[in-house]
Amino acid sequence: MTRVPFKIACPAIHVLLLLGILAYGLITKPTVSHAQESLRIAAIVNDDVISAFDLHSRTLLIITLSELPRNQQTVERLAPQVLRLLIDEKLKLQEATRLGIEVTQADLDGALVMSARRNKMTPERLVETLESQGIGVETLLFQAKAEIAWSRIVPLKYGSNVEISVEDIAAEQAKAKELQNQPMFLLSEIVLPFDNPSKSQEVRQQAQQLIKEMLNGASFASLARAFSEAPTANNGGAIDWIRLDQLPEAIAQIVRTMRPGQVSTEISIPGAYIIINLRDIQTGSSEPQQSIVVDLNQFHLPLPSDASQETVNSYMDTAALRTRDTSDCEAFSDVAKQFGSPLSGRLGEIELTKLPNELSVIVSGQRIGTPSPPIRTDDAVVVLMVCNRIEPETPSDAAEKKKIERRLFGQRIAVYARQALRDLRRAAYIEVR
Repeated sequence: MTRVPFKIACPAIHVLLLLGILAYGLITKPTVSHAQESLRIAAIVNDDVISAFDLHSRTLLIITLSELPRNQQTVERLAPQVLRLLIDEKLKLQEATRLGIEVTQADLDGALVMSARRNKMTPERLVETLESQGIGVETLLFQAKAEIAWSRIVPLKYGSNVEISVEDIAAEQAKAKELQNQPMFLLSEIVLPFDNPSKSQEVRQQAQQLIKEMLNGASFASLARAFSEAPTANNGGAIDWIRLDQLPEAIAQIVRTMRPGQVSTEISIPGAYIIINLRDIQTGSSEPQQSIVVDLNQFHLPLPSDASQETVNSYMDTAALRTRDTSDCEAFSDVAKQFGSPLSGRLGEIELTKLPNELSVIVSGQRIGTPSPPIRTDDAVVVLMVCNRIEPETPSDAAEKKKIERRLFGQRIAVYARQALRDLRRAAYIEVR
């Protein structure tokens, strides 16, 4: 087949055939014929192949993590958008290869841990859950690899073009002081850009479809990770606390009419449609203060939720015995590595407010370097040690300026990121079959 630019669509009959193949795979048992169909080529991206199987697996992943109905209708709705995502990811990874940017196994291991944490699972449980739905963990890691690579490509190529002047920071500080008693809004976003005006209606329909999925119970954060093309996608679309004057006027007009927990309609801005989730509002004060941060270490023994009380007691005694003589985090880590599961070890710095309430109560009053009593969770017995406690401080002028600089840099580099992806699409030869 002759290669054609990406903007030329495949014949409608091919799209319908591919959707039929995917839907068939969801509701029937695998057969030789289905296995053969899964090896069909869905798209070619500069000599890299996206198979029908790749498209099938990613669609299932999104359905599973977004808690969408697993049926033919859902597949048909999502498949065109998922194929576009896979094409973009191929382009990002190809650009990473060209620039010599490597994503290591340690990067991917960290991405798996973060994904498990977001879904309130252990990594092992997440892998088991995906496999039970016919999804290999490599499907999740391929997406992570592309996004990690892209997060390094854009600053490398365009970071030197972004200049934040002293005057820029001073203007932001003056505005913040003037408006310090204005409400603050905690938002999440899904950004769906389009390359040219001819694609506007198509992308708008995609935004409307995602809103329908959320109204039917789909997770905003999961859909943001899957479909948003903003730098916030990896965080489920989460934006920090922000004032209305810091938003584009089209978005600010919508947000001021919303209630916490509400999802907006699709919002048109130049070159994109945006969906906003208003998570919370802080009124009558400046930016909310941060909570206490603790650096935690964990001794972990996996234990099923249906374990007998006798077994639970035995595990609790073992955890207490193994950790009782540790008096610092180094000794605790040695014991955790020797006697605990692979999930034992440093958990890193975590805000107290982000811990489950029962753990927050224990950790908040715990002395540094002292093991906690054994704690029974849904799937384990754990002992926690606080290695460090960081009390929130009133930010210094220098810290405040640095925060403003990071925010302005993020806003401006995001413009380059969208342009960079548009350039890759336009330069690429892509066949959609």
